[in-house]
Amino acid sequence: MDSSQGSLSGEIGGVTGLSASFTLGIVAPPGRAGLDADWHLVALSLAADSVTVNGFFDANEIFQGYVNSDPLQPNAAGLVDLIGASSASAGFQTAGNWLGHLAFACEIPYVITSTQWRNLWNSWRNAWAASPGNNETSDGRYRRILGWLAYTGPAQISVGASKAYGPAVDISPSGTSVSYALQGLQNVVDTEGGQHFIGAEGAVVFQSRNDRYNKTPTLTFGEHTDAGEIPYLGDVGFDYDPTRVGNDAQVTAQYGSSLYRAQDGPPSDPATSQGKYGTISLRRTVNSLDPFELTAAAQALLYLNKDPQLRLKSVTVDPSSYPAAWPALLGLELGACVKVWRRPATAPAISLTGFVEQITWSRAARTKKTLCTLQISSNARKQVGQFNTSVYQPDAGSMTLQAAITAAATTLTIITAAGSPVASIAPGAYPVNIQVDNEILTLTAAPSSATSPQTFTGVTRGAASTTAAAHTANAIISAATVARWAY
Repeated sequence: MDSSQGSLSGEIGGVTGLSASFTLGIVAPPGRAGLDADWHLVALSLAADSVTVNGFFDANEIFQGYVNSDPLQPNAAGLVDLIGASSASAGFQTAGNWLGHLAFACEIPYVITSTQWRNLWNSWRNAWAASPGNNETSDGRYRRILGWLAYTGPAQISVGASKAYGPAVDISPSGTSVSYALQGLQNVVDTEGGQHFIGAEGAVVFQSRNDRYNKTPTLTFGEHTDAGEIPYLGDVGFDYDPTRVGNDAQVTAQYGSSLYRAQDGPPSDPATSQGKYGTISLRRTVNSLDPFELTAAAQALLYLNKDPQLRLKSVTVDPSSYPAAWPALLGLELGACVKVWRRPATAPAISLTGFVEQITWSRAARTKKTLCTLQISSNARKQVGQFNTSVYQPDAGSMTLQAAITAAATTLTIITAAGSPVASIAPGAYPVNIQVDNEILTLTAAPSSATSPQTFTGVTRGAASTTAAAHTANAIISAATVARWAY
């Protein structure tokens, strides 16, 4: 491995000692050099003439060499394939030994074309490789698993907010186990923080977490029918449920098993929820390669569960007694945002806005009436902030480091390209995370200037379980997208 260029060099040889040298990676796409701490896919192909040798590095075919004399003899008696070394002489000595990580090696028994190689690389990179920004979205993985199940029916799949879905290690190695694949679908939903179900029309429905952000009710239950409310049977009891509290949110990354934690209490904050209810752990495994998302997942679980929420057991509607309810109830889907009013005669009115989590149709044994019972969660009461993209999401490639910084530096200067939005100078816009190469840095305060270049001080290095590292001048800066922050 060339430490200056990140290119991979070596040779392929036959039993006669003839060989063809190769160098892979010099013309690799920007940012994909071999020394980027990421996984790469490399292949050598020996043509049918046993003379032509082609080399592939990631998505590109970038090398073609020829043996100048006798053809290589891959099927000669006594030939042994050696991965990561070459046979130097008799006595089983080796040379050119490979030092590094080798995750997988195989031999394809036929010559593949450039198009076949590119398809193979795309499949590997999009589904298995551990690199945020190059992986599938959660909806893409959901569709892929449906394909593995040979499902060809209707589907309504929302665009997922999870943009760096991890390797499919949760799927059966054989790829044929339906139970593993169905669990894989549920794992996608858990990672996304969304929902899935079979819709009223028979379609497979996948809802992203964005489908529940800042929703307003589409249906209201109460006694004011003149205002469009749908009456329900009997009374409903509202109460705060302290048994469903979690104040120590622990999110484990499925790939790598890193732990991301958020607590409402020591050591991060003065004891609040933990002081009232004790330490109650809430755990989830998330198959994302994006440390922003993993951090946000823990923060969201804490935010949604650290305090008791107003809850009600269920709401039952009798559409036989109120026919106007039929169209609304028959068109109701899981995940719909609804509102329930309770207006006691001698007390203030109470309302709950939530999502429909279960719809149960039944027939009363005595009256023969058809009843619809809804279970409603209270999470719609939590409104999720939407960040100003001119502050938190700069134009792609528009922000760069003015000068190189060391791994210990806490001051940096950002240059913004003309015509692109600069960082906000509003104190309330901070702290905010940015990413340079593989490191996440936290900008803790507004910059000194409202125009480019902008200098930030008190920068926190190695945030979100990343490692502080040195960065060169002109390194591109990216920021957390809305989808990452609004988990």
